[in-house]
Amino acid sequence: MSHQTRRTLREMTVPAAIAYVLLTVLTLLARVVCLVAALVAEVAERLADAGSTACAVARGPVLVTTAGRAGGAA
Repeated sequence: MSHQTRRTLREMTVPAAIAYVLLTVLTLLARVVCLVAALVAEVAERLADAGSTACAVARGPVLVTTAGRAGGAA
């Protein structure tokens, strides 16, 4: 804790200091939760992309022809 923070807490009443510390801890906890949620979303997106790529590779190449069976010249 910095000198300024200790001096500020010393000048507060006990209930105000408890509220200050509680709000500070809750703010830090909210930041951690948001960071973890963002990381989970990023990993989920990468896994979804990898799954789509794996499905496309498993299907194999797609052959596209311009002449159909009925109307094409043989």
